[in-house]
Amino acid sequence: MTPGQVLTNQIREAASKVGTRLFVMVTGKFWAGVPVGRTEQGHMILKNARLVNVGFSGLSDTLGFTPVVITADMIGQTVAVVTAIEVKAGKDRPRPGQPEFIQAVQKAGGRAGFARSVDDALRIASGVSDSAK
Repeated sequence: MTPGQVLTNQIREAASKVGTRLFVMVTGKFWAGVPVGRTEQGHMILKNARLVNVGFSGLSDTLGFTPVVITADMIGQTVAVVTAIEVKAGKDRPRPGQPEFIQAVQKAGGRAGFARSVDDALRIASGVSDSAK
């Protein structure tokens, strides 16, 4: 497991203890089709192969919701506030599109930001930090 994957798992576990549910978002491309055999080198041969794109540029590593109790003037309902946390381990820096995605979530009233630690992620989920750096 990479340092980023370890940190992501730690963040998801800690966030779940305070009610936030985060799901890992997968982005990338892969080939799909009907397997019909292998080459001598072990490569898979696909019939009707097609390239599949998953996610989109800028999508956060985790996406989910944080339950929030609305004030009395809104009848005390609990709503799910979109929560997007982009995990950055070590010297990782934001990729193109990531700051814009974080800002779009924030502008729409969600909670979003970059986390380099579990504490960063918990601050974002609680609404204390909305870092888009």
